[in-house]
Amino acid sequence: MTTERLPIQEFAQKLRDNPTPAEALILPHLLERDFHFQTIIGPFVVDFYGHGIIVEIDGAYHNQKTVQQYDRDREDALSGYPILRFANSAVTAELDKCLKAIDAFLAFREIIQSMSSPCVTPRSVHIAERKLARLSADQLYRAAQLRRSEKIAKKKQPA
Repeated sequence: MTTERLPIQEFAQKLRDNPTPAEALILPHLLERDFHFQTIIGPFVVDFYGHGIIVEIDGAYHNQKTVQQYDRDREDALSGYPILRFANSAVTAELDKCLKAIDAFLAFREIIQSMSSPCVTPRSVHIAERKLARLSADQLYRAAQLRRSEKIAKKKQPA
């Protein structure tokens, strides 16, 4: 059996033609949100890319030590992009929560980026984005719920 590597464009196309069940499930929802599927960034193919962020859907394969090290090296190489990671099992069991976590990340990121202050430098925005990307889907989801309830409470307060 030959173990030749495909050119990256062919590899990306092969991945697009054969999505995992979790990728196929989330794909139409992320396409609606203007994400691209199996996008080439530098020497890598990422699962989804849009709005300046990467969304990765990880199968059990990513639990192997060698793959975990490759993922860390890849994240370092892609350090200019926040990377949100979701397990296949999370996508298939709680798709809505994963989508809300992505939406929450984008909303919080927009808030961070819109702050105009001498204290808010591009570097501090980048650091905040990286920290935000490291939150779990549950943490992002809960933060979004809290923010939504705070907005509702503010609207109910008399002027």
